[in-house]
Amino acid sequence: MMKKTIVSVLFLLAVYGACQAQVLSEFLFEDPGGNELIATIGPNATSSGCGVRCKPSGNGSPRGLNTGITGFGACGCGSFPNCPVNVNMSVPNIGNLFNVTNPLMSIDYRHFNSENGGAFFQKDQLFFGLQFEKITGIYTYDNGVGGCVTPINFAAYPPAWVTGPGNVPRDGVWRTYTFSYDPASGVASISVSNPAHTELSFGVAGMNFCGWTAAALVIGSSIDNLRDSTNTILDNSRYGRLTVTPVLLDYFKGDQVDHEVELSWKTASQSNHQSFLVYRSEDGNNWTEISRVFGEANTQVPQDYTFRDKTPYRGLNFYRIVQVDQSGATTGYPSIKVNMEYAENGLLALYPNPINFGTLHLQFDAEDNHEPALLTVVSLDGRVMGKQGYELKSGINDLEYNIDQLATGLYIAKITYRGKTHSQRFSVMK
Repeated sequence: MMKKTIVSVLFLLAVYGACQAQVLSEFLFEDPGGNELIATIGPNATSSGCGVRCKPSGNGSPRGLNTGITGFGACGCGSFPNCPVNVNMSVPNIGNLFNVTNPLMSIDYRHFNSENGGAFFQKDQLFFGLQFEKITGIYTYDNGVGGCVTPINFAAYPPAWVTGPGNVPRDGVWRTYTFSYDPASGVASISVSNPAHTELSFGVAGMNFCGWTAAALVIGSSIDNLRDSTNTILDNSRYGRLTVTPVLLDYFKGDQVDHEVELSWKTASQSNHQSFLVYRSEDGNNWTEISRVFGEANTQVPQDYTFRDKTPYRGLNFYRIVQVDQSGATTGYPSIKVNMEYAENGLLALYPNPINFGTLHLQFDAEDNHEPALLTVVSLDGRVMGKQGYELKSGINDLEYNIDQLATGLYIAKITYRGKTHSQRFSVMK
């Protein structure tokens, strides 16, 4: 076995406490008198939409925020028989309280009708809410020369949300939505609680969130829930800032092991931890999530993690891990690079072997993207048992072939690529 250590990045971070965020504004909407303007933490709101009130049926508590409707002629309503009311709750930015470099916000929301757009939170160039029924964040950060980069727009697409695709289901289910920006790593994130899903946007490490003014923070901007006056739709609004890293990382490294990359990392302690997202890039700029690794939520015992990338690129591969805590907030760590070297391309491995049923995997190394290859499966007496074509990418390809139609026996897998045939035997045992 060839095991070649390409790079090892060691960075012992300072030890932090268990708290991950400082809450600057919190509205739990629990006032029994229905006053939605009363804050649990931070300044009270100064105004909201006409008819907006705290009413029963919140998320995990007796009450939540209801938008209500107004009758004809009330609150500027000019349609019959009634008009929806936008939440538009304005919270004063006293002493520039909300102008933080590392914002973190969350809110509980349930979707009944085709609410097309509206912000859970909106302030200056920050938008977090719904656009075309998708959970969307719009943000900007320092460009390094006294201004801000062009606002970045990205959305979360949980795989289970097939409508749209990626549209928030109109099922009336309470879900917690979180947005955060970590200037240390330049990572912005959107997290959804059900199903658990995190979407990331990678910026430039070391750049603070920017574009703040003295303007107020607006909660529920243009959210009216389309005349649904019977249900509360918002609850447990929190706006704050990231303060500490919940996971103390000892190291993160990558090794070439034969034709694969083995990633390993170790934590000294974990607090409020959920998972690590593993990303790979060919150029260090465009990243693709390739795995999610879960771990202990809270522990002072060192934890070891490994992940084997079976399909690395030929040449340089960049890797990074991003930690996700229980609230959905994320922390990014420095990337590493691994240089994959091979004597020649071809069929590198075939597994599982022997195989009982299901999918046979063939690892094939190709030099360029979008090149064709043909797999031919033959018996030992030369009979062709099946064929399948593939389009390859540069580097290691994990080609799949279903063997359920093959009887017990020995076979040869032949892959034709660039005029050459690469062969390996495998056995089927049923």
